[in-house]
Amino acid sequence: MEECRRLARRVLCAAAVLAGSAFGARGQDAVLLSSTAPGQAPGMVIADGRSFAVPDGAIAILLLRSGEVLKIAGPSRGLPKAPMPRSGFSAFLSELSRAQTTDEVTAATRGGPSRIDGASVGEAVVVDVDHSATYCIDGSSALRLRRVGAADWPRGVRRLDGSRVIVWQASEPELRWPTDLGMADGERLEVLDGAGAGRAILTFRRLSVLQSESAWTAQAVLLGCSTQASAKLQELARTVTTPALYLASDRGRNPTYRIGEPLKIVIQSNVDGYLYCFLRQGDGSTVPIFPARAADGARLEAHVPLWIPGRRLAAELRAAAPRGTNEIHCYLAGRNLHSELPSAMLDQDFTPLPNDAARSLEKVFGTTKGARIAAASLFLKVEANGR
Repeated sequence: MEECRRLARRVLCAAAVLAGSAFGARGQDAVLLSSTAPGQAPGMVIADGRSFAVPDGAIAILLLRSGEVLKIAGPSRGLPKAPMPRSGFSAFLSELSRAQTTDEVTAATRGGPSRIDGASVGEAVVVDVDHSATYCIDGSSALRLRRVGAADWPRGVRRLDGSRVIVWQASEPELRWPTDLGMADGERLEVLDGAGAGRAILTFRRLSVLQSESAWTAQAVLLGCSTQASAKLQELARTVTTPALYLASDRGRNPTYRIGEPLKIVIQSNVDGYLYCFLRQGDGSTVPIFPARAADGARLEAHVPLWIPGRRLAAELRAAAPRGTNEIHCYLAGRNLHSELPSAMLDQDFTPLPNDAARSLEKVFGTTKGARIAAASLFLKVEANGR
């Protein structure tokens, strides 16, 4: 298992240099699966690879239209243009999925049926006729129209050109789309209420020939069927995302401050977790800065930037004397470590840690059992005041 994880990391890093074949001469679009970069949220469509930027210290994982997965480590502007050979990539994705799928991930994907049923290659597409939406179908998809929650029963549906009206009785909660009525790409249907007036618009997009579930998911999102594909997109993101943490200042990743100047930092993760941060000052002392006095405790939500100072922690940080280097070290754990960490590391008054605790940060977080740990560090150059 560990060997497979190492293989996965090596291939994904190679992908950051070589890129997927879909980003070769064809310049296909992509969908963002996960990112540690502020401002980049899952499901975001990358329509122009030239303008896509990953800052220094950040990691982004993209789903290409072809169904391939691409990991990019910053700093990077634009997407690599060298095509990546297809041979072996599908097998790699299969191995990666097996290596990174855990009981925790599996449990997170379980649950009751969604309001609008998803679909994939060859599956039936169940359409909620109470709400306007876009649906994706392929050549073998069966289409079913279903009333979900309207107070009155729809009378039926018709093409916007009025060429055909399909009517069903109030006793029929669901009907199949007639096989003699083809559904062209971009077809739009109007749902009629009991009086025959329009109440919702259903738009249908046809997918091209697909070779995998991930390709179905990518094309569905790119064609606008995001609601239909959202569950599968989230499942794929959980499968291929390794916990990572981004840490930067309001002056970038290599900032310079004068002694006493206020510091402002931003932190973002690509998975939910619990955050613990420490400031190592120029005199060698180490101060716990998060989650001390933080609203909502140590919990950090994926893809939501945390600013310090900010809404959750208003305390002001300052560059500490003497001149030299201040360091900020942050750790993201897969579970709450409040009961396992030394009390000094959770101090509410920003009291410097005892020397032994300060020296053992990496050891404490590196040996925590049963908790995935992601770490990030930021080094700040501190200069003396004056000219």
